[in-house]
Amino acid sequence: ATDLKMLALRNYINPKKFYKSADVHTNQILQVGTVIEGSGEFYASRLTKKERKQTLTEELRADGDVKRYTTKKYTQISNDGEE
Repeated sequence: ATDLKMLALRNYINPKKFYKSADVHTNQILQVGTVIEGSGEFYASRLTKKERKQTLTEELRADGDVKRYTTKKYTQISNDGEE
């Protein structure tokens, strides 16, 4: 349920990237799968077990760029509310 909320709010998490409308998935069945890496990616772009997360929410919370952007926006909004 939390991952579906994150998918709906992904435009606010990364505003520089274009996503299709989040309303498309409201009444449809979604399937979740596992990404299997190719044999050539074993050393190049492989994630260690510590870096792998179970859910999309955990991945976003661990991402430094997302953390910086959300804290910056939070402080902007809270400062605008104080004025």
